[in-house]
Amino acid sequence: MYVWEGGGELSEAHHRTKRQEPTSRDINVVVAWLKRNLPTMGMELCNEEDAYEGIRCPGTDEQDGVCASWDEICDGTQKCGLRKKDLCIDNLMFESSLSREVAEDQCSGEESKNACDIKSKEPPRCGADYELSEELNSVEITSPGFPNRYPGDMYCFWRAKGPPDSKITVEFLAFNTEANYDYLSLGEGHKCDPVDRMNYAVYKHSGSSLPEPSVFTVNQNEIFASFYSDSYDFASGFHIRVSLANHDNMNIYTVSPPELNKTCGGTVNIDMNGKANIVSPNYPQKYDNLYECDWIIMAAKGRRLGIQFHDFVTEKSADILTIGSGRRPGKVTKYTLSGTAIPEDILVIDGSKGWLRFTTDDSNRRKGFKLTVYDYPLNDCGGSFEVPRDGSVAVASPLFPFRAYRINQQCLWLFNISNGRKLSVVIDDFSLSYDDIMNVGSGTRPAYDWSNYIIKEATGPTLPRPKKFFVGKNSVWFYFRSNGERVARGFKAEIFDSNLYKPKKKPKKGKRLHPNSDCGRNIGREDVYDKITITSPGYPAPYGPLMECFWLIDIPFGGNIRLKFDYLGLETHLDTLTIGNGTNPNKKKSEVMTYTGFDTPPVYEGLFHQMWIKFNSDLINQYGGFSLTIEPRPYTACGGELHVPNGGSLALASPNYPDTYPPNVICRYVIHGPLHHRLTISIAGFETESHKDNLTITGGCPPSNSSAGDNMLLDAHSGRGRPPNYQILPRAGSVWVEFRTDKEHNFMVFF
Repeated sequence: MYVWEGGGELSEAHHRTKRQEPTSRDINVVVAWLKRNLPTMGMELCNEEDAYEGIRCPGTDEQDGVCASWDEICDGTQKCGLRKKDLCIDNLMFESSLSREVAEDQCSGEESKNACDIKSKEPPRCGADYELSEELNSVEITSPGFPNRYPGDMYCFWRAKGPPDSKITVEFLAFNTEANYDYLSLGEGHKCDPVDRMNYAVYKHSGSSLPEPSVFTVNQNEIFASFYSDSYDFASGFHIRVSLANHDNMNIYTVSPPELNKTCGGTVNIDMNGKANIVSPNYPQKYDNLYECDWIIMAAKGRRLGIQFHDFVTEKSADILTIGSGRRPGKVTKYTLSGTAIPEDILVIDGSKGWLRFTTDDSNRRKGFKLTVYDYPLNDCGGSFEVPRDGSVAVASPLFPFRAYRINQQCLWLFNISNGRKLSVVIDDFSLSYDDIMNVGSGTRPAYDWSNYIIKEATGPTLPRPKKFFVGKNSVWFYFRSNGERVARGFKAEIFDSNLYKPKKKPKKGKRLHPNSDCGRNIGREDVYDKITITSPGYPAPYGPLMECFWLIDIPFGGNIRLKFDYLGLETHLDTLTIGNGTNPNKKKSEVMTYTGFDTPPVYEGLFHQMWIKFNSDLINQYGGFSLTIEPRPYTACGGELHVPNGGSLALASPNYPDTYPPNVICRYVIHGPLHHRLTISIAGFETESHKDNLTITGGCPPSNSSAGDNMLLDAHSGRGRPPNYQILPRAGSVWVEFRTDKEHNFMVFF
């Protein structure tokens, strides 16, 4: 047996003699090599799940469906070359009138060299295949080393096949393996370890006793047996006799579906801020086989669930714990666990109802699990949430309660309840570093003048004042900022429907302050023909406190623009830059996007006939601000029929503008103005190769010949610079434009 390292050469370190069987690790190394390297040779495994089935033949499309077992690769018959050999025989018989026998002698499959080379890479195997017959009517299968101890980390499989219509009898003569960890399976058919449990006569049997029954006959002419051992505690193994059945004395073994024990599980109620422990049956002793335990978990309306694991040991891929949301186990699954890995993070169920289902198969027991289910707060960094009527939600700083929050976080939470209801707040846990703060207020976001703040800049280890209050509105927000190197436990608060809980304390309304509006301006379209840059007041120095700046911009050329931030540095969530369509920022539907924080946004392209920009800062913490470039985007396709909107404009530029236009193109455009209106043409920039790349403009419809007569507005203009008549007033309501090129350069023309 051989094992190969990554480069493909045989590794002498892994050479094994016939008396030393390959371990599971040896097999896995070879299979991983095959999966990684076969595609580079134009081949693949016949079955990704079973490398022992062989290789899919390389070659033409017709051969892609041919699968050769390892024994059939380069065995003289050359299965992967049969298609080529058949074509050769057919051609010789047709063209040379040779008999098939003669043609077969002259044709070779010439099997692919890669296919022959890969023969030496056959996965090592522990086990064997047997063909039973009248001459060989029985074989004996033993574990490696029997009757001495078998090695660790083993995977072995055997197959035995009898003549058609025969049946096979199995007799266990000896059996001794490490209970629950080293096991043997045996069943009907050719495929080892099938998914269907009904194919097994013996399923993962382990321990020191013989299977029951120890002698039986299967109702097929083929069986498999597989053996797994772990790396600890070895025993003498097993001895099995497999033989053709005697038709006069047969005890046909039938597999019955296993019956599951469903007497475990139950309903678990989690009180507000409460918790409950759940353990597997018999924990910390081994759980039993064939269990299906369902736990239904119920918390208060509006809450969510968090699951923390303290211990977890199950048989991997066989004994499984699934976790989901809702009240119907198996329906909405969020987590599936098996093996020995304990989840490090809290598993969260976003809802007040959840379930756990623990299933075990009929072999190999383990210790099981222990976990705690908590009423778990919303502790992600920010978000918008709905408080249910007659319910409540809990909010907490990130990672609360099991870890301290992280540094440099800015989180904003918004909570709403349906109209007609009001909210109440209770802060029940609080410990922040003195560099970090929490604010709470009514409404849908923090007011820039702090007029809706109820708790301002709360910090330190004591609960803020007020710690309980009636908001008096149907929305409330929480803001949290961590700054320096020190962190602390954080905070936790409850938000109630005030019908459920209403404190007596109602905070007073804050005083409204007038912002500094001496910034911003109106910008006409003539100032935006090329591009314009808008910056925060004082940029690049920090902007001032409590500012409200407003810009109103008329966008030329049909309104297609490109927005690019050169810099963005605003206090996250509290200072904002908002961009909208139209003239009125108070219309909610006009708002397009809002920017905050320090991450430079991606370039944005959109359609604005009129654009407003609004910048707001609050009372403290000013930063570098912003620098925003607005660039009109002209029409750059090569040719087309275009329409200038009523009261609007349209921009036209050479293909690829502002990059160089392509050579050897003829672009023709027909441009129509609004009914009963005339057009005004303004050529803003121009640069082409003189006398070769030119622009022609005529009034009215496209000319029927080379001469446009009185309708000619611009005749084959080329070179650098705008023509003398760069502002044109056609008499017709339409114009025709033609642009011809032969070499590279570029031009731009605006209408």
